[in-house]
Amino acid sequence: MVDSIFIIFGVVFLVGYLFLVLRWIYRLPRSFSIPRLFSNRIVKQGDRLLHRGDYDSAIAKYSQVIARHPKQVDAYLGRSHAYIRVNELDKALSDCNTIILLQPDNHFAFLNRGAIYALNENHQQSVVETTHGLELQPTFLDGLFNRACSYSKLGKTEEALADFAKAIQLSPTDIYNYIERGNLYIEIKQFTNAIDDYSRAMELGYQSADIFVSRGFALERIGNTRQSKCDYLNAVLQKPYDDLIQQNQNEASHYFDRGFLYTGAGLYPKAIDDYTRAFELGDQSAELLTTRGYTYLKMEAFEKAQADFEHAIQSDAEARNAINCLAWLLATCPVPEYRDGNKALQLALRNCELADTTEWNDLGTLAAAYAEVGQFDEAIRWINESSTKAPELELHRCEAQLKCFEKQKPYTDHGTES
Repeated sequence: MVDSIFIIFGVVFLVGYLFLVLRWIYRLPRSFSIPRLFSNRIVKQGDRLLHRGDYDSAIAKYSQVIARHPKQVDAYLGRSHAYIRVNELDKALSDCNTIILLQPDNHFAFLNRGAIYALNENHQQSVVETTHGLELQPTFLDGLFNRACSYSKLGKTEEALADFAKAIQLSPTDIYNYIERGNLYIEIKQFTNAIDDYSRAMELGYQSADIFVSRGFALERIGNTRQSKCDYLNAVLQKPYDDLIQQNQNEASHYFDRGFLYTGAGLYPKAIDDYTRAFELGDQSAELLTTRGYTYLKMEAFEKAQADFEHAIQSDAEARNAINCLAWLLATCPVPEYRDGNKALQLALRNCELADTTEWNDLGTLAAAYAEVGQFDEAIRWINESSTKAPELELHRCEAQLKCFEKQKPYTDHGTES
């Protein structure tokens, strides 16, 4: 059961590392790459600067045009792009409003306005604006993508999936739709679908560390530990944090994040080194302590694992991951001196009380704790309940526990990998 606990840390990690914002969180219409009836030399210069990422210079060029020709829609549109890039969203919104006054059927302006509202976390209004743009241009791919992202943020899963599906139908080789739909599938715990989408993006050429982490996380959730480790190892080989650490050797989060990749890849000593460095730099959070404790547990350094779990719980009395890990250790450790059934049961019950929804591994820990104190009927009851929630590739873990309980024996975790 403890192997599955690592995946929970991935949720927190992915929030920071994902959700994979591959261009911007929301796409900006690529109007500057299409022919314009009213283009002029200075607007084109602004477009080139925008493409190169020289946003301040682009803004200056567009403003020069607007000063001379205040009804030049393309200049306003280009400048709104640049303002978004430099996070001057109020100015970007003002330019979009001007475009709509000058040209009410300009779907690019509505898409930009939708992106601005989304970046301001006003996803409801973003949907309204983007929908207006799609009414003007129903097959506009970036509009479908943006609206799907906003629907996802609003918890409107069916609508988001419908927009992603339509976008993929219109452009089956656009990798970003697969990646963002994969992220949504992870949110709604459809991990097999997420794996399929990430794999398709990889087939289309996207091989960055972030997608290996995402697919590795999803594979871990369905119990495919070996393939998950391969994906994490592929992420490690790309060294996504090495340059960041070289640039700032006193940033604890970089060591923590790299340590997480090392843990996923099974490179436990390297992970411990990074977690410890992050701890020394000031990150003494329950999350870090629990993750390091889990890694010690995988190394069978039980004393150090127990110390980290206990420290994490002292830091945060509601640190569920630490509570569950410690309960599992006390109920199933192969070294008898670390087992304490009564304390394990107390912790396992506390973990379930804190959970909004108990997962299969929570119930598996509870079952192991009941068995350790000799309450085998309760142990059998809860491991059977755990089996109803477990991924198919994790059922063997539940079955191994059940066999022990039916023989009136506690379960011992010998740390074998699936």
